[in-house]
Amino acid sequence: MGSTMMLSLLSLTLVFATSYAINKYEKCEGVPMVAVINKVDLSPCDAFPCQLKKGTNTTITVDFTLNKSEMAKTATTVVHGILKGLPVPFSTDYTDACKTAGLKCPLMQSSENVYTAKLYIQKVYPDINVYVKWELQDQDGKDLFCFEIPVTIVG
Repeated sequence: MGSTMMLSLLSLTLVFATSYAINKYEKCEGVPMVAVINKVDLSPCDAFPCQLKKGTNTTITVDFTLNKSEMAKTATTVVHGILKGLPVPFSTDYTDACKTAGLKCPLMQSSENVYTAKLYIQKVYPDINVYVKWELQDQDGKDLFCFEIPVTIVG
């Protein structure tokens, strides 16, 4: 097998082994954002709603660009599960996104950024369909980004 063919097969394998780029996330209704979301990846997720297995981690990566008129000294992760219209907090170890999610703060105007965090799906969670609301807020509580993803928690 030629090296070009081998490289093509390796590239194809890597494409299928990577996370699923989410194009169907929903922007949070009525929440003004000071950044533009370029791409959201959720892993593992290969179809909607994403199936999140209890006792495992889910990795979320968000590529975003801060607006040219904004700057953020800090970045705080806020995660909720939306159950029957009510937000229920999900705990995360990535609250201080500047220290734990790969961001280099302060985030400068027009800067392109990559945010990466994990959400542990606890075994005590019920099997349920839920929307996960994921926010990143600045030092003033303004949303840099906010989106919702439909998920199913499974045993």
